[in-house]
Amino acid sequence: MFSNKPVFDQCGQTKTSFVSDVHIDPSLGSVVKLIVQGGILHIVYSKDAVDISDYENIKIEVKD
Repeated sequence: MFSNKPVFDQCGQTKTSFVSDVHIDPSLGSVVKLIVQGGILHIVYSKDAVDISDYENIKIEVKD
């Protein structure tokens, strides 16, 4: 998760700093939401959701 929209070079690298780095486990289902709470990123999965290969439109919820 990046703080700003990253720009990637030809090798797929970016100089944009990231807020969080986590592993997405497809065996748990499709990612339907990301929740940022207390500086921790939580991933919400669903086995019933349609597979989203483009993570650009996933909901992000920020909680205190």
